[in-house]
Amino acid sequence: MLPKPPYPEYRPRSFRSLVQSLGRSDAAVEWIEVAVRHLASLSIKHGPAYALAVAGEAGIRVTAFDADKLRANTAQFQILSVYYEFDRFLRGFRREHPRQVRERRGLESQFSYVIDAFNVPRAAFEELEYDALVYYTEVRHAIVHPDRRTAPPVPSKHLTVEIAASSYAGLSAPKLFEAIGFDDFVLFSRAVKALARTLCVAASPTDEEIVDCLALDLAIGLMSGALKQNRPRLKNKLAAKINSLYGLQNRAGALADLLIDRRAH
Repeated sequence: MLPKPPYPEYRPRSFRSLVQSLGRSDAAVEWIEVAVRHLASLSIKHGPAYALAVAGEAGIRVTAFDADKLRANTAQFQILSVYYEFDRFLRGFRREHPRQVRERRGLESQFSYVIDAFNVPRAAFEELEYDALVYYTEVRHAIVHPDRRTAPPVPSKHLTVEIAASSYAGLSAPKLFEAIGFDDFVLFSRAVKALARTLCVAASPTDEEIVDCLALDLAIGLMSGALKQNRPRLKNKLAAKINSLYGLQNRAGALADLLIDRRAH
């Protein structure tokens, strides 16, 4: 059984946005898949003209119904959506983190850049989820740049073996590019969420990094006027702000004390 990465205490807004976006996407895609399978089943039962009749009743002009092609195209669109959300998370993670790191170089992928810039070893991530990212990134490139593709991407045998021995074993994935389906979307979505959790744990900022980052722009604004004379209220305000920015609920109070003490000296 593949262990689930711990839910990180460091949860920047980019991470929370990723989880929320993929949660909404998962729910929508599940119902889309139900609808496609139901329509395909009824088309088999009543004949190929049935789907066109249903579309006509809805007032929508469509081409001939091809269930396999529709399911594959839907899955490809969802692979693109997951890739986009993960890429957005990585950019946001880099931007929100209080640590100063190097700039991205040339054609370096966002994931390779972020883990190298924050000194997170490749071994920190489960191989299965990393291999899934590699394969579905290649799938994404093949969808977006079909003119550049000389041969369709193929999942590694290693990934297939890993799936069979993990908690993902019930999924019919990864599939070859031409047969990408709903389970590929599920695998990719679950994999990027696990990678994001692991990254937040492995690259969690230190107390000093957070205090140094917030000491000027946050503390100066809140530590003025009446609040400055009321330490408990000031601490609560600062802790709430820290929690809002970084999700450090268990550390927010102690970090607020550090900020107050920093300003006092």
